[in-house]
Amino acid sequence: ARKVYADYNQRVRKGQLLVELDTTMLKLQERVSEAAVTKANAGYDLQATTVANNEKLAAKGLVSEYELSSSRSALSVDKAELDSAEASLESIRTQIQTYAFVRSPIDGVILSRNVDEGENVVEGSSSNSSSLFIIAEDLSKMEIAASVDELDIGAIKSGQEARFTVEALPGKTL
Repeated sequence: ARKVYADYNQRVRKGQLLVELDTTMLKLQERVSEAAVTKANAGYDLQATTVANNEKLAAKGLVSEYELSSSRSALSVDKAELDSAEASLESIRTQIQTYAFVRSPIDGVILSRNVDEGENVVEGSSSNSSSLFIIAEDLSKMEIAASVDELDIGAIKSGQEARFTVEALPGKTL
C-alpha cells in the first residue's frame, strides 16, 4: 500500500478512499503496452499499404491472386495483433484507474485495519489474501458470540439487556 487513508474506529462513507496502492509496476506495464500498440499500429499500416499496392498491381495482372490473398491475410493478422495490444493497454489502464484505489463499499465504522503503508497487498482472489478492512454498517445491531457459564445460562431470556466487556477496551463495560 502506498498510502492508507482510514484507521480503526473511523467513520467512513460509501465511496470514500481507504487505500491507494502503489502503481509503479502497472505504469511500467502501461508504457510497455503503449509501445506494443504503436508497434502493432505501424505493422498494420504498413500491411494496409502493401494490400492497397497489391490490389492495384493485381488489377494490371502484375501480382498473382495468391500474393494478393496472402497480403490480405497478413493484414487480418496484423489487425488482430493491434486489437490485442489495444485490449492489453485498456486492461492495464483499468487496473490503474479502478483497482489501485480501494474505496469503502458502505457507510460504516472501521472495525479492523489490516494494511499499513509500505506493505504488499495480495490479490483478493488469492488463497492467502486477507481483508484490508473490516467495516461494520450499523453498530447498534450486533450479534455477539459469548461464552456463558452453564450455571448462568438458565437465567438468560430473549430480549434481555446485557452488559459485556471486550479485551480491546479494558475497564469499559458495554
